[in-house]
Amino acid sequence: MKLPLEAVHALKHQRTKARGFVWHSRTGRPLQRRNVSKAFDWAQIGLKDTDRLNLHGLRRTAATLMLTAGQPVHEVARYLGHSPQVLLTSYSHVLRGRQEHVASTTSALLNPQRSSEAESERSFRGANDEIGPKAAQNPSTFAASCGIRWATNRD
Repeated sequence: MKLPLEAVHALKHQRTKARGFVWHSRTGRPLQRRNVSKAFDWAQIGLKDTDRLNLHGLRRTAATLMLTAGQPVHEVARYLGHSPQVLLTSYSHVLRGRQEHVASTTSALLNPQRSSEAESERSFRGANDEIGPKAAQNPSTFAASCGIRWATNRD
């Protein structure tokens, strides 16, 4: 499985001081599931109940973020150890918002002149079809509403 670059760096750093397991108990033995869950809960002390997650919720959040970032369904499914069919059963609601992006991309392929006019109009709209300065208050939301995927040096 390919890991994010940050995870690779963390594992390389950990390897310099680890004996066997990446995460282990004080005695060097494997962590017990209930202790991992307790530690995760403890780390969330002070958060509102509505903001708290369990470990499976963290996994679901990662899947949702990958899908909304435009990662292909089959790649996210493989990363999570699912088939695309299983992934779509659980996450189809996440992909509904991508339909506008697919429609505008198809429009651009079929009629480049018309799509550039639509893109210039859409560039002034925010997540709630707001026009003007409010649209620029949250760049991530604005970019997503325009079908823009942020590029990084790892893309």
